[in-house]
Amino acid sequence: MDKKKLIIGAVLVGLLPIFMVVFYFLYPKINADKYEDVMHRQSEEETIAFSENVNLDDPDLNKEFEGMANQIQEYLDREDKLNRSIDSLKQVNDSLNVLMATIQDSINKRSTTVRQDEFAENDGTIEGIDEKFSDRIKSLLNLDEEELAPIVDKMNKDQLVRLYQGGGSIQREKLLRSLKPERAAELMQKIML
Repeated sequence: MDKKKLIIGAVLVGLLPIFMVVFYFLYPKINADKYEDVMHRQSEEETIAFSENVNLDDPDLNKEFEGMANQIQEYLDREDKLNRSIDSLKQVNDSLNVLMATIQDSINKRSTTVRQDEFAENDGTIEGIDEKFSDRIKSLLNLDEEELAPIVDKMNKDQLVRLYQGGGSIQREKLLRSLKPERAAELMQKIML
């Protein structure tokens, strides 16, 4: 019997918090008029408590509000000014990009025109190297490195430069391999200038 009483007591005590939570959430639905009245009174009390804590007629408080309003207005003015500056800088950037593209096109057209003029002045050759010369150096540069080395050792710097400029990339490599390191370095210095 004692066990039954304990179980019933435990169930009742366990159900009590559950009923309280359900009642708490259902109260505004069950008694809506009373709930509205309580909420209205509470909002009035908060307003009264605020007005008791803060004197709205206080001149210092009014000055603070005016100061904050002025600061907000200054910040808004600065933001507008910065936005206008950003917009004008974007416009300047766009116009500079257009100008750069125009200048680049002009440079490309001039360089093409200059190359065509040089090509015409050199009788159809590029950089002063004619076809006969390139045919002659191809036969020379087609030799093995061992056969080419004694020949290029006897050439002067200007001849080596012309030979280097007239050959293809593989032939240039072969020419540099067949030269002594000091002469190859001198040739590269002369070409790079």
